[in-house]
Amino acid sequence: MKLGFSLNVPCDETMDYIARQLGASGWEVTVSFDLQSARRALANPLTCLCPYHGTPQCDCQYRVLLVNRPGEEADSIVAHGHDRRTELMLVPAAGDSGAGDLALHIRAALRELTQAHRSLF
Repeated sequence: MKLGFSLNVPCDETMDYIARQLGASGWEVTVSFDLQSARRALANPLTCLCPYHGTPQCDCQYRVLLVNRPGEEADSIVAHGHDRRTELMLVPAAGDSGAGDLALHIRAALRELTQAHRSLF
């Protein structure tokens, strides 16, 4: 079962916050993929045009976090961000019945982040 979330907060800010909150709650969090880091590693990042914006200057981001309790198989949190918006998907490990606990932690972190973000504006 995949769970999806969406919010009006930039992707990097969202994923950094989720990683900190989950880490503080005892989850192991590993960044598996980061689009902007991969783009910067190219010999000439300016030749990598964004398929969404059509230019090399964009705020698009894809980031994948692997999240697990020590000794357990990792679930994935996949994020796609652009234009200060983030779409998240929780993808449980095959046969994982514990993703519900992770989903509860993610929802709580997203509520806190959204409330904090709203109070800034």
